[in-house]
Amino acid sequence: EKRFYQGVLQIAVALHHLGNHNWRGAVILLGEGINRLRYYQPAYAEVDVSKLLNQAADMLEVLQQIGAERVSELVQLEGGDRLTSTSSLEIPVILKVEEGA
Repeated sequence: EKRFYQGVLQIAVALHHLGNHNWRGAVILLGEGINRLRYYQPAYAEVDVSKLLNQAADMLEVLQQIGAERVSELVQLEGGDRLTSTSSLEIPVILKVEEGA
């Protein structure tokens, strides 16, 4: 259980780094969070882990492609410090597993 929460927190902190345009911190923690959460697919503790991992992996891939110099083109902070993507890329979110899924 500890490993699960560590993975979730690493992805959350990665997004915090991303909001501060800290490309390196975001890339490192996304990778570590993804690796920790792989063992909990498809779902754990009513969390859709597979969806979270897919979103995080997509984000990591895009970050690696664009590099640190262009990170500000990808994300921005909206009012209330909410991180949003300036592209069609989904920001990783924790979703409850749907009934019957």
